[in-house]
Amino acid sequence: MSSKKSSKEKYDDSDSKKSSKEKSDKKNSDKKNIDEESKKVDMMIEEKLNIIYPEVRSATNPDYIDIPEPESVEVEAYIEVAGYTVPQKNHNSTIWIIIIIIVIIISLVILIWSFVYSYNVTQINDTSDDTSNYDRNYGALIDKKQLALIGIKNNRDLKSNPNFLPLNNDKCEYGMYGKLCNRQAHDSLYYNVGLFNSEYKKREVEGKVSLSLDYDRTDGTIDKNSCTSICNVNDDCRGVEYDHDEKRCYLIVSDLKAKGPFKFDLDPNTQIYMKNQYRPSFIDRVIGFKGSRLPRYYIGIDRDDILNIPIGEIVKVLWIPTRISNHGSHIGFWSNHEFNIEDIVFGRFDHVDTASGEYNIPDKLKVFKSLFVLYIARSEYKKLLSHMNI
Repeated sequence: MSSKKSSKEKYDDSDSKKSSKEKSDKKNSDKKNIDEESKKVDMMIEEKLNIIYPEVRSATNPDYIDIPEPESVEVEAYIEVAGYTVPQKNHNSTIWIIIIIIVIIISLVILIWSFVYSYNVTQINDTSDDTSNYDRNYGALIDKKQLALIGIKNNRDLKSNPNFLPLNNDKCEYGMYGKLCNRQAHDSLYYNVGLFNSEYKKREVEGKVSLSLDYDRTDGTIDKNSCTSICNVNDDCRGVEYDHDEKRCYLIVSDLKAKGPFKFDLDPNTQIYMKNQYRPSFIDRVIGFKGSRLPRYYIGIDRDDILNIPIGEIVKVLWIPTRISNHGSHIGFWSNHEFNIEDIVFGRFDHVDTASGEYNIPDKLKVFKSLFVLYIARSEYKKLLSHMNI
């Protein structure tokens, strides 16, 4: 029984293998047919595309794609300039930047040096050819607070500019100047008024003192016990009279009434120095000026900002001052038409000036470009009125 069954099973196995092989062959055949059909379809599509869009097929075909060659990369070169590494292509611009920086630094050093150098200077004493400079404070010490008043140009030209003389120099000892190096520099809060006939009250300071500087030091320090320092702490002091040879100091404690000709001369031992806010009161002259009062506007020389009006003489002024200095109480007559001295009693004038001291001119006169002017002494005016029985 078992042998028969075994023979049958062998037969079944043989049939089964045969059937599996047939199925496999059929499957392979079908796949081959599909591949062939697929190739045919691809070929048909490719043919159609080549006809319709040949450029598309060329662009998508690796055989037709242009592959660019790789660009060469330039390696940037560096060099060392003044201790710094910079790109070689920026070498020229870097050099110019460094040069500009160096020039700026040198300029700053020169500027700072000029200010330091000008710390201790006095204005030179030689005024023989320059007495028309009303605003120069000859012999005044220029301290740190007033460096801005000197100006950069003067600082730069200190060696060649005759307006300034260093306190420390080859010609004179520290703080001294003048032809014989025997004149002391003074505090810049004061100015030398010059020489003229004058009257004033004064008070002597005991002992010998310096004019302004502390000569135990050489750094421009003002001596607190000097002549000008003592004047500074006295409210009634308007200036000082100082004897440079004897080193004697006198405090001026009243108005300084002045008259007569003016002269600026540093040779006399005794010189007068007034505080910057005060001026001598010239009683024998009338002076018109515009702008701020210059130290020696009374010197007697006309300028484009100073007008000397003679007493007892009718003159035509070609510009109108803004202020009048009339300490002699003279009476003035201003007119835009010519007149004679007899007209001052009954004539009509644009302005009659009866003020005294220093004062502003009326605004109504400022509209004129020129005017005729006469100033006479008050006593003379009274005589004239008396002569005409008025």
